[in-house]
Amino acid sequence: MATTTLCLQGAALVVLIVCLAPVAPAWAQQPAGCPDKCGNTSIPYPFGIGSRCARDFNFRLVCNHAYSPPRLFVSEVELVSLSLDGEARALINARNYCSDGTTYISYNALRRDSQGQLPLSDVSFGRSTAYRFSAARNRFVVLGCPVLGYLVDAEEYYVSGCISMCRKSQAGDDHLSSRCTGERGCCQNTIPRPLNFYKPYILSLNKSAEENRVEPIYHRLNSTACNYVFLVEDKWIDTTYSYRAYFNRTDDFDVPVVLDWAIRNVRNCRVAKRNATKYACRSEWSECFDASDGVGYRCRCSNGYQGNPYLDGGCTDIDECQDKEKYGCYGDCTNTIGGYTCICPRGTIGNVHEKNGCRPKDKFTFALKAVTGVGLGVFMSVFMAFWLHLGLQKRKLIRTRQKFFEQNGGIFLQQQMRSYGGAGGGVGGFKIFSTEELKNATNNFAVDRILAVKVGRHQELLDSQVRNELSDEMLQEITHLLMRCLSMIGEERPAMKEVAERLESLRRYQQHPWAKAEGNEEEIQSLLGMEQNNANYQLRQQDVLGLEEGNAYTFSL
Repeated sequence: MATTTLCLQGAALVVLIVCLAPVAPAWAQQPAGCPDKCGNTSIPYPFGIGSRCARDFNFRLVCNHAYSPPRLFVSEVELVSLSLDGEARALINARNYCSDGTTYISYNALRRDSQGQLPLSDVSFGRSTAYRFSAARNRFVVLGCPVLGYLVDAEEYYVSGCISMCRKSQAGDDHLSSRCTGERGCCQNTIPRPLNFYKPYILSLNKSAEENRVEPIYHRLNSTACNYVFLVEDKWIDTTYSYRAYFNRTDDFDVPVVLDWAIRNVRNCRVAKRNATKYACRSEWSECFDASDGVGYRCRCSNGYQGNPYLDGGCTDIDECQDKEKYGCYGDCTNTIGGYTCICPRGTIGNVHEKNGCRPKDKFTFALKAVTGVGLGVFMSVFMAFWLHLGLQKRKLIRTRQKFFEQNGGIFLQQQMRSYGGAGGGVGGFKIFSTEELKNATNNFAVDRILAVKVGRHQELLDSQVRNELSDEMLQEITHLLMRCLSMIGEERPAMKEVAERLESLRRYQQHPWAKAEGNEEEIQSLLGMEQNNANYQLRQQDVLGLEEGNAYTFSL
């Protein structure tokens, strides 16, 4: 049963590595005549099998055909994937120490250092300086208990470590079955910096029988027969490790690690570009960037290009329109050198980089809206200018009327009226009417009202109170004076002074004690100082005809 479980774990590890390994595209290949694969692993340049195909000894690999399928190695580390993005994956053996299970083996019987600590075999990449164990993607792990494990670098400086214990199982511990927290035979820690070499150390915290002064103990409770110390990819802890599968494990097994690689023969891009012969970025459409895990640099294709920047002509244009969803184009796509254009289909508008982002275009286009807005603005401007013009004309007309009123003796007439009873009227008084008042009184200057004067029906135009207060002779005189004022010929119209004098004489006549006495017509006319038959008092025939034909004339004082 145990053998079956271990086989299944090994198969799962292989599947995990294959799934996590990046797929090498068709353009990531070798120069002509160099193999581009070893077994199932693709080999992009600057890596190569043998000195002829690799950039230099740092990238020289070995394809071991003793395995089926063949396996790819750098020194003793098996490579399972290589990426031009500066990342590689490898398999390393989990270093361990085990008792024989029947006889207790004291650490004193083993090769130990002066502090009683047991060193295990180191892990390195031989002469190559291109690789680093990724500090961001790997974890340091110790399996077994009770044990202290730690790592040192090539100069024997401490790098990382942790203590793994095995406390007695308790109710509710099921949630710890897949956690590596140091309580159930597994502990983990980060590594603070990239490494190209490490040596694991292990120190069991069990006491020997002699130290406890009891009979020899072959396998203590709450301890494991084997202890393991190794670096491993961080995903392994969450996806592969389980307490039931790895507690008390005694066999050898491999674990995946993540490597970072770079061109490390110079410090950075600035220095590398000084030597065009050895400069690694060979493609015309490539660019250089400094490594983030130590000295060195890497190359990549420029935006809009893909391929191998370490080969001449290795970077080629990407046709983004072949995979529009990947590049976020949901409209009409046109590929260009080093880029692409993406627009909404004709008749639509919107965000072309979102699904269903293009919608039918509003027929009321921006241009039409702009024209409409400008048109309304112009119309309102003209409209306001028109009303302003009318207002100015009205004010001008008012000023002109006032000017004519003053020029024609209107001020004198007002003074005369005030001196004899006031402008408010009264018996014997007179009043000046405005144009609006005359319009109302004459039914908007109706022609029939003027014709009534012509045929002697002027009394119909007067208020009953006025007819009662004035004699027919007075009404007749006032009517003639009115008709002169309404004459269409300016020379025939009396001046305001003349009107005032005429009205004054009528007022005096009205107030004279014999005004209501009967008398002959000649005496009355003599008193009035005028002649009934004077041509100036007669309404011109053409003026009356003009009024009969509907010509409108407006006069006001």
